[in-house]
Amino acid sequence: MSHGRSNQSSPQSLVPENSPNPSHTQYRPSDQLAPPHLAPDPTSQTHKIYQPRRPVPWDAQERDVLEAAPQEPWDIPLPTSYNQQNAHQRPSFESHTYSIDLGNYPPPRDSLHPSKMNSRVDISQLAYDDDRMLIRKPVLDYPQNPQATSNTNHSTSPKQPLQRLQKLHRNFFHPRAKYSWTSPNSYQLAGRSYTARIHWRHRDAMRRIWNGTEDDRFLNPDDGRVNALVVQSTNHVYDGPTNSTWRRTYVRNVSSIIVRVAQWPFQKMPRDSKQWSRENWTNVGLWWLPTCISLLIVMSLPEDAGGQIRNNGWYDPVPYKHWGYPKAARNFCEDIRPKIIANRIIPDRILRPRYLCFLEHPDDTTTLRGVKTVLLETWLAEHGADTEINYLFLSYTGLQFDKTSPEDMDALREIGEIATRNAGLQAYWIDLDCMPDEKELEDDVHRISDVVRGAHSFAIAVGPLMGDVEEDGSTHECLKIWGERMWTWPEVLLAPLGSDILVYTRGLDLGRPLRIDKRNFAALAWDDAPVARQLMDHYEGTLGLSRLELVILALQCLKKRIGGTKKYCDGDLSYALMGLLRQRPKVDKTDSAFQAFARLSLANDSDMLLERLICMLPQDREGDWSAMDDAWQVKLWDIYPSCQIAGVGDDDTVLIDGAFGATIHWDSFAKVAFTNRETWTRLISRYLLRGTPLWFANGVLLTSISKGNASSLLAFGVIFLILALITILLSPALVNHIYGGKLWSTQPWLFGFEGYLDLETIETKIFGFPQNRLSWSPFGSPLSRHEENRGECEGRDPVATDQEVRNLTHRAVADNEFPEPKVFTLVDTNTMTVTMFEAERPPVVALLCGSEGGMQRAVLCSYDWTSQTLYRESVLRMETRVLEKMSRVGKLRFGLKRAVRDTSLTEV
Repeated sequence: MSHGRSNQSSPQSLVPENSPNPSHTQYRPSDQLAPPHLAPDPTSQTHKIYQPRRPVPWDAQERDVLEAAPQEPWDIPLPTSYNQQNAHQRPSFESHTYSIDLGNYPPPRDSLHPSKMNSRVDISQLAYDDDRMLIRKPVLDYPQNPQATSNTNHSTSPKQPLQRLQKLHRNFFHPRAKYSWTSPNSYQLAGRSYTARIHWRHRDAMRRIWNGTEDDRFLNPDDGRVNALVVQSTNHVYDGPTNSTWRRTYVRNVSSIIVRVAQWPFQKMPRDSKQWSRENWTNVGLWWLPTCISLLIVMSLPEDAGGQIRNNGWYDPVPYKHWGYPKAARNFCEDIRPKIIANRIIPDRILRPRYLCFLEHPDDTTTLRGVKTVLLETWLAEHGADTEINYLFLSYTGLQFDKTSPEDMDALREIGEIATRNAGLQAYWIDLDCMPDEKELEDDVHRISDVVRGAHSFAIAVGPLMGDVEEDGSTHECLKIWGERMWTWPEVLLAPLGSDILVYTRGLDLGRPLRIDKRNFAALAWDDAPVARQLMDHYEGTLGLSRLELVILALQCLKKRIGGTKKYCDGDLSYALMGLLRQRPKVDKTDSAFQAFARLSLANDSDMLLERLICMLPQDREGDWSAMDDAWQVKLWDIYPSCQIAGVGDDDTVLIDGAFGATIHWDSFAKVAFTNRETWTRLISRYLLRGTPLWFANGVLLTSISKGNASSLLAFGVIFLILALITILLSPALVNHIYGGKLWSTQPWLFGFEGYLDLETIETKIFGFPQNRLSWSPFGSPLSRHEENRGECEGRDPVATDQEVRNLTHRAVADNEFPEPKVFTLVDTNTMTVTMFEAERPPVVALLCGSEGGMQRAVLCSYDWTSQTLYRESVLRMETRVLEKMSRVGKLRFGLKRAVRDTSLTEV
């Protein structure tokens, strides 16, 4: 029988491939075939994995017919050596491995009849759900590292079958393994090292100093030291390419040895014993006696089978302490450098412009008589300090009027004089002539908003672009160009309330300007009119925006215009926004764009905008700090912060105080202490099990001393021996009864590993055997999936449910290079949920900084020990009850995005 695709027109009958007489072997429905877990075609370089859309029940009328609705195949390339090695192998009947034809997949319903199957199906991959539906466990099989298989001898290379369970301690002797006396004892070195070999200094919370070159580390909650980061990884990641800056180890089973031994007879068995076949019962019987003897031995060994309660039943804290100074603190007392204190002084608003261009003979509205620029203090001294001055504000853009061109400047002054005489005013303001002092130039730029607010009228001068030979552009086209500039945008918002805006076009009739009602200006001049109109209505008094909405919408509009505006300093975006707010900190040219915005936010009551911003997960990982499009489509005002920004730090960081935090453990799982209901059967089972050595010892002792006439001692000895024998024979069932069942409370832990595992495997690694204790988080991350089940919301396995997540998980292993995002999994033993997420690095700390939609926003952070900074890697949503088991973290340094430093392959 061939393992390849059959060339015959009719399928062959299902028989064990090692059967001595295939023609006389009959199919038995009790063998319980499941949807086919397809084996690799030995003649092909592609391995197809099919996932069923829904659980497949047995049909009572046709038990030998299996309905399957496979999705599109997921093609995964396999090494050539894999197919060549397995082409000659034949599975045995004892392993329940059969064959099914793969010629045209998906097959019609009748082709799934067992008599027509012709490729391998492994029923060890079966499971039963709560509705007693037979389903196939989700399986992922990734290619091995090509470098590891290219030079392997085919005759000796290890077989790589599709498997759900992790390889056990065979990974201890992995070809890339390194060894250590401390845990984990076997690990792989980081595949990539940081190029810069600078020695850094770190001071931990216990005042201990660590010096070394840069690598990935975390704060150990057990002793507070900064230790090397070791991440447990699934087999596909552990055998895959070395594309990380952190160490890797394999996933270990940390459950009690007593529980693991007691599970020997029940391995690969359906959970419901009512579904067991004759072969299942036979297998349990063969394993029972060796298990009982093994339990008698291991129970005599000292072991804490149930784990320990630590931290008074709370999560492991974050042993962090910030030792540095901020660049700008919220409280002035924390700024000790005089220069910084000077920069924190908020200048007063000006009530009038410093200079104005006054008309000669302002009563003449028909003839240009010239203008002169005068210091306003001098003019008021001549005409009286109580004289009212009404002036016109003239706006323009440098794209249309070149300040180095005398012709352009004369044209601007002409438009200014004409507009002022037409408005019946005596002066106008234009930055060309009214900001003559070089020393005051920087402050004057940021006082323009005050000048606009005090103006009587507002006019715009437009014209064709500089260097444009044709000067016949329409007013509307020139106005569109003017509206694309960042600095002109807030000027219109602050224009006099309810007045018309006059647009003068160079080269056209200046006596007939375009008159636009301010309320309709957004639709004529701005491409983002739907958003900008809301701000216009706010300043016109027809629509009220909150402080938070005002800043968010203004940032959105300004970001759209910053690309076409000449850059003066990195903080231009925030300085343009500053004109719309009440408090304006002094301009600091050393500020980055984020630092300028952070200082502006601290100076104003912006409804904790920065605190909300750090709780968001941007849709675009490559976006800048100002991205406010949340991965869950949540608006910024829907988030309620629970921490406070205490200051602004260097390198685009802030100081956060009051956040709840917990350490994530990556090196290994740990035994989880739990409490279950203490029933009388569980109590008796515990006494019997723990008393077995005593019963047995007393029985042997009484029997040995009963020689002679002590018949009563002999009777008691026999009773003790029988009791011990019965307990020994029942020990596997007693152990499962004691440590099984539902959990009432558990020790909170946050465990992480790189890659994907199904829930049964995770439960087995932690608790020893699966009992539906863990569940997938339905809303924890953008990778989470959920569906309705009888009106109830249930989290689903993202890999088994969504083809896109499966492909993403595959690419994160096979086609991933540093620092591209990788797939990680977080296990929370408090809420008993599992969450898959993407991140560039494994986050070592979870910070709860706010709430939204009835859940907590958990900011997952990696740790840069060289600067004592926690950087946001991802954001998850956790249940609010986790706050009851988390402690607060002191003031810490936080960054939104970690810089990617140069790395090189590690020299082994």
